[in-house]
Amino acid sequence: MRSILGRLDLSTLQNEIVNYYRAKNALPQSFDQLTNSISGFHPTNDPQSPRPYEDKVTGTLSFQLCADFSLPSKEENAKGYSPYSTPGVSGWNWSHGTGRECFTRTIAPALNGSPLVPCMAPLPTLPQIR
Repeated sequence: MRSILGRLDLSTLQNEIVNYYRAKNALPQSFDQLTNSISGFHPTNDPQSPRPYEDKVTGTLSFQLCADFSLPSKEENAKGYSPYSTPGVSGWNWSHGTGRECFTRTIAPALNGSPLVPCMAPLPTLPQIR
């Protein structure tokens, strides 16, 4: 697969997996579950072969996306945009060599629409000053 096209396909699949998680609070068990007649999304195959991209759920919040690459990525083009607008959250790295590569991703529920997990006890309420 050509590097840039493959990363775009994988990035799109990653975004659809995150959208699925937001809607269902679970990861899809196959790409077929990502098909959406309203948005028109349908998972694509590797453009250089008739094979679909590969995904694997590795935990309740983690998954891998795998593909075969015929060219290595160029470092200046491998960095993705930040999937969140939250300061301090870095973009996904799509850097790869030639051959089969898998990219491990973990969904952060607090950044993806699930209820926030409190990090500390709430501050005490101060009496109002009149």
